[in-house]
This record gives sequence, C-alpha cells and structure tokens, in this order.
Amino acid sequence: MIDIEKLKEEEKKKPIIEKDWISHGFRCIVLFWGGHRNGYIAIPKDTFVVRMKIHHDDLPIYVHGGITYEGDELGEGVKQIVKNDGKVHWFGFDCAHAGDALTWEKLSPSDHFWTAEEVAKECEDMAEQFSKLTLRKVIEFKLQNEPEWLRKYVRIKKTMESIVDAI
Repeated sequence: MIDIEKLKEEEKKKPIIEKDWISHGFRCIVLFWGGHRNGYIAIPKDTFVVRMKIHHDDLPIYVHGGITYEGDELGEGVKQIVKNDGKVHWFGFDCAHAGDALTWEKLSPSDHFWTAEEVAKECEDMAEQFSKLTLRKVIEFKLQNEPEWLRKYVRIKKTMESIVDAI
C-alpha cells in the first residue's frame, strides 16, 4: 500500500531537473518529482505530428510505460523551472507505473527504481524514434490497430496510401 501522506509530502517539494540536453535535435529533460522520475522531449510545433494534432496514442513511439504526457506546457509545479518559448510541444513518460518503485518504498521485491541515467536513455530512444517518424509510419501504425471489419468497410487503407503517395 502506498503511503499517501508520504506522497503528499514528496509532491510539495520542488521538482528537480536532473538532466537537460539535446538529442536527435530535440530538447530532452529528466525530472525528479514526487518520489519518481519523468522524462520529456520537446517537439517543435511546426512538425507534422503537432500541426496535425496527432494524439500520442496514435504514434508508433515506444517508451517505458508509454507516452503519458502531451501538452504545450509542463505541469504547474514544473513550468516555473522549465523555460518554454512557446514554440514546442512536450511529450513525456513517467516511472510511477506498476512495477516501478518510489524513492521511499517498494511494493514488491521486484519493483525497480529508475535512475536518472536510465530515464535519460529512454529519452534518447524516444527522441530517436521521433527523429525517424514519418506520416507514412503513423498511418501504417494506425491501420494495423484498426479492426479488420472497419478497414474493409471504409477502404481506408487504400485511400490513405494514395494520399501518402501523393504527398
């Protein structure tokens, strides 16, 4: 059972930027707050992913626990310490999932507490995936995850491939 009082105490502390760097052309940040770490990357708003408002669940980006944050600003406690020029859109993940340990407790012996180096590696991987992302890859990923009956009914695959070929 998570100690709720300890969690509230930890969340009152200011977030700490443990690492802030550029990878594959994107700003990456490792943040420690609330007893665990988060990783974020900043994607320019003029990239197709942001311009087309593609939801992070529709992106073939693989990172620990999946992308759990997307927005123009980081959270309330964070935006005061992370300067944002308004030209980027943030994507992030957290290390507070089942199987992840918080600084003060493990719920099971197999829980893992993520180090800043491990989170930085995940950020590097996410930045590399975003650097290689194309509209075709997004469409193919989306089509793979649609039910077969829907693809047949609307003939979306052929239509989408024609659009991508024309771009």
